[in-house]
Amino acid sequence: SVRQGKFHDFSLDLDLMTINSCFDWKTVRSQIELMEPNSNSKLPIIVVGAGAVGVATALALRRRGEEVLLLEQFFIGHQRGSSHGPSRIIRYLYEKERYTQMMPNAYKLWTQLEAEQNVKLNTKCGILNISSASRKNIYTEILSKNNLKFTDKIDDLPVKESEEFGYVLEEEGGVLDANLCVRASFEQFLKLGGKFMDGFKLKDFEDDGTIVTVNSEDGKSVQGRKLVLACGAWAKKILAQTGVEIPLEIIKTETSYWRVKPEFSAGIIDVNNQETGDIYHYYWTPVKEYQNLIKISYHGTYRDEVDPDERDDPEKDSKERAAKQLEDHQRVIEMHFEGIDSSNPVIVEPCMYTNTPDNDFVLDVHPKMKNVFIGAGFSGHGFKMSPETGEILANLALGEEIGYDMSFFSVKRFEKSP
Repeated sequence: SVRQGKFHDFSLDLDLMTINSCFDWKTVRSQIELMEPNSNSKLPIIVVGAGAVGVATALALRRRGEEVLLLEQFFIGHQRGSSHGPSRIIRYLYEKERYTQMMPNAYKLWTQLEAEQNVKLNTKCGILNISSASRKNIYTEILSKNNLKFTDKIDDLPVKESEEFGYVLEEEGGVLDANLCVRASFEQFLKLGGKFMDGFKLKDFEDDGTIVTVNSEDGKSVQGRKLVLACGAWAKKILAQTGVEIPLEIIKTETSYWRVKPEFSAGIIDVNNQETGDIYHYYWTPVKEYQNLIKISYHGTYRDEVDPDERDDPEKDSKERAAKQLEDHQRVIEMHFEGIDSSNPVIVEPCMYTNTPDNDFVLDVHPKMKNVFIGAGFSGHGFKMSPETGEILANLALGEEIGYDMSFFSVKRFEKSP
């Protein structure tokens, strides 16, 4: 049967502060003191990559009083990586306990940033998890263990119920405004005195044991005490230059927007079927970006590995993959929901994934350079916890204690690594 109802009304939380919160980047740029080579007697910690993780790391370091220089090959808010767009899911629930443990601090840091920048970043709306009955039991056990609110009563939710699937609603789930999150973190970094340079495309770097020298492709050079690499889809190429072969899979993925009926109302929906021959993992976010269009993305199902510098080459796109993707989208929509026009997506937007074989992050010191640190391989689920990941990378760079088992994130877990 089809149940039509509402999650938390998403529109109620889109207040004028959020809608009108657009930073004047020309003004911001005029206030930035660009760091010239060797201009500071106290060399900074350099962070390369101004996506969600890089900016969070730079902010974490600056909050501790460190001199920080943040470098970006494009510009803040660009759409070439993995941190752009109006929506990312935030949730506590993970089958891997290590991520559930990281989320309380991530939530606190997002809330702190909202207060510091007077901007709304997280909208609570609930996440409906649709999975096999056995996986549902795993979900409810994790949620119960961590004292998280949930319900398996879905009488008012817009789904086609089936005995084949299990349903559990995580009440604390929500949507982060990704663009605003990165911008707010960047603005707070600048407010605290952080330094920033855009248009700096990394060529190479070296660590002499005391000073790290970082060079750009157009001949610029900066020096620092430490270097944190948060290079997203470019991490594999950059690390390979230093003899570190991490098995990162660089994927060009797509987010699509599908037309819904005006009365259609839903929060976040995560459809994860791994137990049968028909394997798929999709998620929906509420109607937000475009009127009467719902965002639908797949997680890890399709594989078009690309060079991030050549991702727009039409010869690199697989027509067979695109056709299979559309067919699967339509089938999953029709299987689980009514109220969505499954004929074709209205808008399709690209995004990059950087996957590890085990879908765990890489957070570690460079195997050959003691003053270089790596944040990579976030495997499509790193945005929500990026503030806490930034804290971990800051701790690594400063040699401070980390309250997590870091073996899961070690470079050494990959056989090809030195």
